[in-house]
Amino acid sequence: MQFEPCQLAHELRARASIDELNCTKHISLIEEDLQGNVIRVLKAAAAFNAMLRLLPGKRNAWLRALSVLYRIPILKQIEDMGYRIVARMRKYLGPGSCKARH
Repeated sequence: MQFEPCQLAHELRARASIDELNCTKHISLIEEDLQGNVIRVLKAAAAFNAMLRLLPGKRNAWLRALSVLYRIPILKQIEDMGYRIVARMRKYLGPGSCKARH
């Protein structure tokens, strides 16, 4: 797993068809095959939960287990709504909370 600020990953965004506006609205998880072809693009809460499932190590086992809850329809709806609220309010979470870090 590799983390990159969406605003700086121009080539990867282009291959995944993520425009600048959507890049600033939510997180995206782009899955690639070994040749670098985009397999799947997940956004918002779905991307966050997929990222949790991919975290390695014993200390992250509880986060991987927590991500399974996203598969339960009612909990998925609640988490999607919560993600949208936090995404809209993130500019109030502190200075620089929405800026790409180099």
